[in-house]
Amino acid sequence: MRIKRIFWSGLFSLALIVSPFIAKPSFALTFDPSFGVTLASNTPSANSSVTITATQPEGDEVFKSVKFIIPAGWNFASGSSFAQDAVMGTGTFSHTLPGFGTITSTLTIKNDLNTMGHKTHWKLIFSISGYPDIVLDSFGDGDISTGYIFTVGRTMLLPIGAPANLTVTLNGMVDTIPVLTNPTIQGDYTWGAEYTSPSSVVVTKSQTLSIPGTVTPTGTNVTASFNNGSSVTFSDVSIGGVTTIASSTNPPPEGTGQFQLSGGLYYDFNTTATTACPCTVTIPYDPVATTDPKIYHLEGGIWVDSTTFVDTVNHTVTGVVSSFSFFAPGQPNNTAEWLSPVKAFKDQGDQLFNLNKNQALPLNLIVKDSNGNVFQPLGLKVELRATGSTTSTPVTSVSPVLSEEGEHLKAKINLKDWGLTTGEYFLRVIIEGTNTTLAPDVHFTIS
Repeated sequence: MRIKRIFWSGLFSLALIVSPFIAKPSFALTFDPSFGVTLASNTPSANSSVTITATQPEGDEVFKSVKFIIPAGWNFASGSSFAQDAVMGTGTFSHTLPGFGTITSTLTIKNDLNTMGHKTHWKLIFSISGYPDIVLDSFGDGDISTGYIFTVGRTMLLPIGAPANLTVTLNGMVDTIPVLTNPTIQGDYTWGAEYTSPSSVVVTKSQTLSIPGTVTPTGTNVTASFNNGSSVTFSDVSIGGVTTIASSTNPPPEGTGQFQLSGGLYYDFNTTATTACPCTVTIPYDPVATTDPKIYHLEGGIWVDSTTFVDTVNHTVTGVVSSFSFFAPGQPNNTAEWLSPVKAFKDQGDQLFNLNKNQALPLNLIVKDSNGNVFQPLGLKVELRATGSTTSTPVTSVSPVLSEEGEHLKAKINLKDWGLTTGEYFLRVIIEGTNTTLAPDVHFTIS
């Protein structure tokens, strides 16, 4: 009996040496290992643990080697950051072994300071009570900008087969030192596993992990970027946090009003940071469906054209706002055009024109629908903004009486009614009922 136990112990120990990377029985016909990755936390910059799984059905060849591919954005600490034999992770491995049935071993991953020229060298230690530990080597290379590759493999093979299940959890922190760090930028990141069978069949599997937010540090003119081309630039961030973006095909209660939605999505930004505006927002638009892209911002239940720039190469539209609510890329169903005297003022370009605070300012304009027909809107809302900023809170607003004269519309505002002080102002006119804004805003001085 002692000789038999020694024999089986030796065979079993030899089997354990290669159990994670074993050959199929000769009758196996398939090779189709699965690959799964889950994060304990998908918060950007979190030191989250990562669990990797590989499952193979009965009759599969069990992989003899694997190359794990981690995309750029994640950061792994070098092996020299940790003590010798520091526990980097744990797991289990189960498989079938002729004469033994299903065998399950525990897995402990320990750091080895002898990196042999690699960024990391880990020892994968498989343990079953009463038998010697079996050790496999895993080497990792790469960096945050190119991504990482971790390889594990053995050449000795025994007839140990599927079903087989491998589960490994890598610790996010070891002894208060980060092992791996999530990306700082929101996006979808694809992890991969390249399995090789004993008969040299190669199968690549992948899984996408999503980081829903972007780290927003303290500072001025801080930009939070997102993987769909969207971004938000805060003029000031006094307390850092995480900024997230949400998109939906479902409109807010106000709907789209009088503009054609581009790309079919509404956008909403949220942040845990303490921020200040004016803020610059950029979102993508559909260049095929949208020939005149605008960015619309929901302000007080009214969609306002906040466009300041259109990037026709990257197909994004940018606007400057003083607050946050829903945004939508779109194309106006209506157009508005200034007539003189405002048109004459605007034709001066960047040159400011001057108004006396006691005078009246005539407003003459033409409003047309999407077919180019002139029509009468519900009214006008005129806003004045001070301090030389298009995004400052309006110092005053008024809805003047609107009348028709031929094909154009007329209104008049009396500046003296607003009690304005001297300084620079922006004039913005919202065409009520159309969600069309005359922009860029008229810029002038009051004396």
